[in-house]
This record gives sequence, C-alpha cells and structure tokens, in this order.
Amino acid sequence: MNFKAERINIALAGGIIGIISVALVLMGNPANMGFCLACFIRWH
Repeated sequence: MNFKAERINIALAGGIIGIISVALVLMGNPANMGFCLACFIRWH
C-alpha cells in the first residue's frame, strides 16, 4: 500500500469513529464518554 492510500484510510477510519461516537452521545451516552471502551466495560 502506498503512503497516500494509507493516509486516506487512516482519515476515513477516524471519520467513521468520530461519527459513531457522536451518534452514541446523541443516543444517550454521557457526553464525556462518547466512544470509550473502558467506560463500556465499567458500566456493564
């Protein structure tokens, strides 16, 4: 994989994770939690 494609993939992954964390907050997760796996483990 070339360097440009790798940077694009990293940016896309970051965007997807960001969208997921915003969606989780809008669905009721505390705002400071977002997409925190340690917090999910602690809550369940």
